[in-house]
Amino acid sequence: MSTVQSEFAAALALQRRGDLAAAEAAYRQLLELHGALPDAEHMLALVLHTQGRSAESLAWFERAEAGRTGAMLWSNHAAALLALGRAGEAADLCRRAVRAEPGHVGSWLNLGLACDLERHFGEALAALGTALQLAPQNAAVRRALARCRLRMGDAAGALDALRAVPEGGDAAADLIRCEAWIDTANATAASVLLQRLTDVPSVRNEALLLQAKVATEQGRSNDALALYQRVLQGDPDNRAANVRAALIHINRAETETGLEQMRRWLARHPQDQAAASSYLVACDYSERFDPPTLLAEHQRLAPQPVAGEPWPGNWRPRAQRDKLRIGWVSSAFSVGPIEIFFADVLRAFADVAPDVEHMLYAIGGESTAAPASAAWATNVRDLSRLSDRAVLEAIRSDQLDIVVDMVGRAAGNRLALFATRAAPVQVGWHDQFYPSGVAEMDYLVTDPWLSPPGAEAHFSEKLLRLPHGRLAYRPPPAEAPNPEGAATRRFISLNRFSKIGPAVVAVWADILRALPEWTLLLKARGGEDADLIRLFHARFQAHGIAPERVAIEGGGSYAHAMQAYQGAAIALDPFPFTGCSTTCDALWMGLPVITWPRQTIASRQSVSLLEAAGKPEWIARDATDYVAIAVRIAADEAGRREWRAQAREHLRPAFCDARRLAQELMDALRSVAPQR
Repeated sequence: MSTVQSEFAAALALQRRGDLAAAEAAYRQLLELHGALPDAEHMLALVLHTQGRSAESLAWFERAEAGRTGAMLWSNHAAALLALGRAGEAADLCRRAVRAEPGHVGSWLNLGLACDLERHFGEALAALGTALQLAPQNAAVRRALARCRLRMGDAAGALDALRAVPEGGDAAADLIRCEAWIDTANATAASVLLQRLTDVPSVRNEALLLQAKVATEQGRSNDALALYQRVLQGDPDNRAANVRAALIHINRAETETGLEQMRRWLARHPQDQAAASSYLVACDYSERFDPPTLLAEHQRLAPQPVAGEPWPGNWRPRAQRDKLRIGWVSSAFSVGPIEIFFADVLRAFADVAPDVEHMLYAIGGESTAAPASAAWATNVRDLSRLSDRAVLEAIRSDQLDIVVDMVGRAAGNRLALFATRAAPVQVGWHDQFYPSGVAEMDYLVTDPWLSPPGAEAHFSEKLLRLPHGRLAYRPPPAEAPNPEGAATRRFISLNRFSKIGPAVVAVWADILRALPEWTLLLKARGGEDADLIRLFHARFQAHGIAPERVAIEGGGSYAHAMQAYQGAAIALDPFPFTGCSTTCDALWMGLPVITWPRQTIASRQSVSLLEAAGKPEWIARDATDYVAIAVRIAADEAGRREWRAQAREHLRPAFCDARRLAQELMDALRSVAPQR
């Protein structure tokens, strides 16, 4: 054996024993003495990657590839790229590897992992399926397949993938098994196994995180926070513990605590766009953010463009087309606010703008588990399982004239697409009611009440004001308002608890003190949380309001919400983040709604609706006025009965006219369309 071979064998033996520092030193000495040696460069790169120094390893992988090719080298290089989040490049290397050596299990595994991260779930499943055929007993492959199934929302498929991995024999597989059990409503089995897994050092934090997920779903938010704190004691930079704990605080209206925790996280991880989106939406819950401050935060945390996909400057719409082509981007086109505020408008476009072609893009996201589209939405392209780059390519391939982002900063958004530019003209609407902070976003659809004169100074976009409001409400199939509901002595709010901060509680407590026979119902998602209930009762009790006067319930179905309005007399709107669909629903069910606007769009949503409905007398100037309006309406049962009887007649022309909105929205979009 030559000297080089013996020295390489000695370094390799150190590596296999797990003495990585000594192996690194041996490989470096070997290369220093003998120059370029692809095998030694490959192994040095692998040692660096194994030590968590993946960025440093890349140069050595590239040096090795200059003198050697092969599936194992490309697969290991791909693993390092995966560790750095460069899934697209990793996938390309793995595709090269499986072409060169179709039987290389590691290459198929890493290809599956890369495609999973890139949301190319079809290719991921195919790659992992091939790996499983080649190595049926490979636990790493089964774990990867199970994780992929979980990310697709297929918990049953994840459990099936782990069926051949015995419980208790593979801690990493057991974690995935527990997560799948949680998703299939088998939290009891998950909790038993998770308790054991917290004693396994290699998976302790992950087990604690899943225990916190169970606690949150079971309405034990204090326990969840305590579990996240246990994770952070040993791992202060754990993303899940930091971000999820912050969101619990925000959801319990401990806004400033949650925002501060988010700010600390983002200071260390400014590229975490999912966390940035949650933070920026939550800024609207805080009294601290006026329009200039809000714009500055959105600009500071704007996403980077999609790598390697610059806007082609010479791009033009197809000259052969006679029709204007507009693309609409939403999480899904099925249920919830998108159906309430867009379904009828989309139908109306066929009448008011027959010369316009509409393309609908469903991008998915955490905010919806709904299917991509419902019967009312045709021509939908489901892009929810594609990477940002693939989504961008798909939208650009349709040669749009205008693209409308209806997601904004909601969970699962693809704002990076618009930072890269997907069409010549880009417009924000629907769920975007703040400045995007993205220079490539051209316009924001608003109205004169949401954005009074002078508001332009605090937006990164130009404003398109629609004269009769930016939304058209599609009423639910609810029964007519019960006249006797007007006689109840109950206030109601169906807004998220995150909107009901200390200042809101103080004002609503003032109202209840002034009206000792009246009660308040708070009903929203999270109202099942016993810790949240105790927290809100304590906040009202600090203002002299007994717990029995404030009923707190979970959200329930849309039908349950409408029924709750039947048994209440007056709706209270929170501030500074007011209601929108909740305000529409309350008005439709015949309840007066009291609101207190500020300067941001989020604080003026109810103002826009009340002005359109001809009810400016329900708009407060300050806290004292808010209380006075509530007391005045409470004393006027006859007025409440009259409104309850006539509400729908007033509201249909005021903000339920989808055809009028379709015409005004289309006029606005035509005015900014690119010239042919």
